[in-house]
Amino acid sequence: HASASAHEALLWPLLPWLAATTIAYGSLCAIRQRNLKRLIGYAGIASAGYLLLGIVALRGGYGMDGYQAILYYLAGYLFAIIAAFVVISRVTRDSDDEDISVLSGLHRRSPLMASVLTLAIVSLAGIPPLAGFLGKFLLLKPVIAAAGQGSAYTALIIVALVGVVVSLYYYFGIIREIFWST
Repeated sequence: HASASAHEALLWPLLPWLAATTIAYGSLCAIRQRNLKRLIGYAGIASAGYLLLGIVALRGGYGMDGYQAILYYLAGYLFAIIAAFVVISRVTRDSDDEDISVLSGLHRRSPLMASVLTLAIVSLAGIPPLAGFLGKFLLLKPVIAAAGQGSAYTALIIVALVGVVVSLYYYFGIIREIFWST
């Protein structure tokens, strides 16, 4: 058990940095993507970083808050990502292209698919009042409460908030394509 304690003593201080790196990497890679499935995949990497916030919260002494936030975020993410992939798969199958431009004018071709994809994307972006917003809020709340425990927590909060702003940019690109591209 001494070995497990030593590993734990090394791992826990690195966890906030791992979460921040995961959020930053996923967000920055998603910005440049024109391929819809890759964009959603890189955004998924950032989402894994947000899930790590809940694990960081467990170490910060906010156990139940961390567990509940993880479960809520996963449930909301699951529904949003399935809805997004169903629509994206359907649209890309019809055109044999995965470029974001296949969504151009989707609101005219299929208002239902455009609505479903828009709601899913807005939730994934974390815009209120949808589940994605509450999930990210619940994950951030205990980390913010634990910010006094060190600079790693403060850096993690900053990266997480910047990651949300960056995700608004690339997710809005999808919505822009659905409604405002010709």
